[in-house]
Amino acid sequence: MNFPFMQDPLLGMGLVIFFGYFLGHLAVKAGLPKITGYLAAGLILNPTVFGLVPQSAIAGTNTMVNVLLCVITFEIGGSLAIDKIRSLGKSIVAMTILEAEGAFLAVILGMIPFCVLLGSHFGISGTPAVLAFSILMGGLVSPTDPAATIAVAHQYGAKGPVTSTILGVSAFDDGFGIINFGLALALARTIMGGGELSLFSVLLSPVWTIVLSAAVGCVFGIMVDRMSSKALDGEGGGGLTIVLVGGLMACFGVAEALKADELLATMVMGIWVVNANDRSDEIFDFVQSTLEEPVFLIFFCVSGMTLDMPSLLSSLAFIPAVVLLRVLGKAAGIYGGGDLTGVDGRTCRYVIGGLIPLGGIVIGLALTLKRIPEMAPFADTLINVIIGCTVIHEFIGPMTARWALKSSGEIDK
Repeated sequence: MNFPFMQDPLLGMGLVIFFGYFLGHLAVKAGLPKITGYLAAGLILNPTVFGLVPQSAIAGTNTMVNVLLCVITFEIGGSLAIDKIRSLGKSIVAMTILEAEGAFLAVILGMIPFCVLLGSHFGISGTPAVLAFSILMGGLVSPTDPAATIAVAHQYGAKGPVTSTILGVSAFDDGFGIINFGLALALARTIMGGGELSLFSVLLSPVWTIVLSAAVGCVFGIMVDRMSSKALDGEGGGGLTIVLVGGLMACFGVAEALKADELLATMVMGIWVVNANDRSDEIFDFVQSTLEEPVFLIFFCVSGMTLDMPSLLSSLAFIPAVVLLRVLGKAAGIYGGGDLTGVDGRTCRYVIGGLIPLGGIVIGLALTLKRIPEMAPFADTLINVIIGCTVIHEFIGPMTARWALKSSGEIDK
């Protein structure tokens, strides 16, 4: 079923926003996070589900999504004030390293026997393909998507050590996600006969990406830091919006041109502003009260609309296994990091609940594999599994995050 009047992209997006707003409020009445309603709205209007909205209505949304991600990652960076991180200390560092690498290793080790048993039905046959597929899967699913968790935390006004730990770990593990994917790609190409292992391909290249991204973020952080206070004194909220959105878009664009990690750069920009600007509370209160709600609504609605649902169905055999292995790996890492740094098991349990979401950014990483000839035998299967895992994680993640924050006593409703 398709409606001709929905061919207009602006009309289509306008109706999506209204529908998302309506389902967001229904979700709240049902005791669920708003973004669950936003995702549901996007999924119902997904062109591959009921066909209510044509594919043309969501064509060209990449630029808009990138702008929204800039604001979200800037806000995530704004949650990482040094005094707050210092109070949590080494526990965040230990948990971040162990949960990211725990998920990486758990998925690799669990997928190898799974691929041996079922892989031949999906183009994954032979030891090299089994190993390469498993390693890449581990590298892709190790990061956490902090956007869903920060949306839930802000909706319910969550504050406290569990909230700070979740946001800190999910933000910092983005760097380990880059390293893991770089390592996985280098190993997979070598196994499939398309390259040689070197220090640069395995370690130096991803580390350089992180350093370059941080440098770009710092440069634009300094610029926005100096301009935002003047904007607040002069034009107020309107001027601040111009400075923030313009700075974020420029930061993203420069990082993209330099082949750095754009979202890491905009997150570092937020870290700089929250720690360097005396009026950072005003700046981030403005972002949260004015920009956050429409940004989250549009971002999660569009995320639901752009998911490829047939791909999810075609790879159902793999998806539950990857989801379970990822959660087990992260849980082992959080408990291990907590044990090393003296964090009690009860707190660790709640932190795990906030680290479930898997962001759509990993779909972009997976899509890059289609351009690598050595990955051709299983690239489509891997992409389909990643899409399916993203759908599952993005729906259950907000609910587990709400449970974690409520059970820890950091929200009261």
